[in-house]
Amino acid sequence: MPPFLTAKNVKPFYSQSNRTEITFLGGQHVVAVAKSSRYLTAAVAAVPVDYLSSRTKEAARRLVPAGVVAGLVLATSVLLLARMQLSIPSAIRAGLKRREFFLLYQPIVDLQTGEVVGAEALIRWQRSEGELVGPEMFIPIVEKDELILELTRRVFELVAHDTGDFLKRHPGFHIAVNLPAADLHSPQLAATLDPCLQRLAPRRATWSSK
Repeated sequence: MPPFLTAKNVKPFYSQSNRTEITFLGGQHVVAVAKSSRYLTAAVAAVPVDYLSSRTKEAARRLVPAGVVAGLVLATSVLLLARMQLSIPSAIRAGLKRREFFLLYQPIVDLQTGEVVGAEALIRWQRSEGELVGPEMFIPIVEKDELILELTRRVFELVAHDTGDFLKRHPGFHIAVNLPAADLHSPQLAATLDPCLQRLAPRRATWSSK
């Protein structure tokens, strides 16, 4: 369990506001407050920022400014952020096995002609419960947990499945894939991608390192 703090009967600083809940970064803690609808009191929950990994802290900073919509006390959201660093790697492994990852394709346009000449493949994750997880939440963790090669393999499998026939019918079209630098240094990269590239004309697939 994280070093979790709670307090009751706290007069909220936003007691005159119409908002009933708020999540924010307060000093060295991520703080969640839920205001009572009947009394000038609130439930408060906080977890030290240091408890969160650097990548989970970044996720917290992205989520916190927008607030968290929930019907229950926002302490649940704080606990979720704290546990994220432990649960996401195993959830990603399960998601890869369950084929929960999919691709979106962003058009690449020739600025001179206005013609769509290709598309960039963007990995996305929809969990079996229906929850959509943004890449900023799982890509840094995948890279840290050495799952990135498995995710890269899945990207190329999806590209081959989604676009193989289309590329045969449209020889001038290409698909762009972003490869992490860690993949380029992996001795397993060629063996991992070869089966997928055999299904694609190599000149139709381009990649860049980020």
